[in-house]
Amino acid sequence: MFNAIPRLVLAPVFILAFGIDLASKVALGVTLVFFIVFFATFTAVRDVDQTLVDNVRVLGARRRDVTFEVLLPAAFSAIVASLRTSAGFAFAGAVVAEYIGSNAGLGRRIATAEAFFDSTGVFGGIVVIAVLALILDFALQWVEGAFSRWKPRREH
Repeated sequence: MFNAIPRLVLAPVFILAFGIDLASKVALGVTLVFFIVFFATFTAVRDVDQTLVDNVRVLGARRRDVTFEVLLPAAFSAIVASLRTSAGFAFAGAVVAEYIGSNAGLGRRIATAEAFFDSTGVFGGIVVIAVLALILDFALQWVEGAFSRWKPRREH
């Protein structure tokens, strides 16, 4: 139900609740990312082969062992993929929150450039956001590769 709400429209509410400081941007970013990551993680954990879980339990694994040794490693790729998908949303949320109400940040700089009809400033801010999103995406891709060495690589 709450996933259907376009969360970017909640930016003014977060600014009213948390002020124009960093807290409103973080709250909006977390709200944008949470549902994507949660549902991807939930689905990935639910789809783990039950035979594998049963075999580990038969070998004497506790619930904690099953979670950290079977379920999370099996769901790790889906979790990282959802983080990679939602990273752009988090950046968009932070920029929108800065654009609407902030005294610093890329969103504020873009808003100021727009007010002065400075198209170079607007596109410069957009390029900086795109570069930051790409760096974060490559970092998450590296983390996935580093922690998924056990997983066979797919050929493209």
